[in-house]
Amino acid sequence: MPQESFEFHDSEVSWTEMRNGHFIVRFSAACVHPAGSKSTMDATLVYAQSVELVCHAATIDILDDGCIGRISEGALSIQGQRLRRPALPGDIQGDVILELCFANQSVCRIRCVGVSISSVGEPRHIESYRC
Repeated sequence: MPQESFEFHDSEVSWTEMRNGHFIVRFSAACVHPAGSKSTMDATLVYAQSVELVCHAATIDILDDGCIGRISEGALSIQGQRLRRPALPGDIQGDVILELCFANQSVCRIRCVGVSISSVGEPRHIESYRC
């Protein structure tokens, strides 16, 4: 069954934190492609509110001040393969690198052994979002 996919570009981060060895990214607005969408051009994007990405057993390589707000570019690399649109919800196991570049020029780079992406609470979708 097709799942929604999550795209880092144009998503909004409300906060990040390291907790008990896990790096957590909370999105106030996550850019989501509806289930079955193949590209950015073939479906209407929506924004999911309150999405959480957890990097398990994380090591921080780079975490600039100001890693909040709109993401201009981001991706997960799993064993060297770049993944720009992971499934939502989704779990990825293996050696993972999370790279986020923010519109304010801040950069976040995290190494971990797996990633979980899920909605916090009941998933809520909206067609546009303004921070």
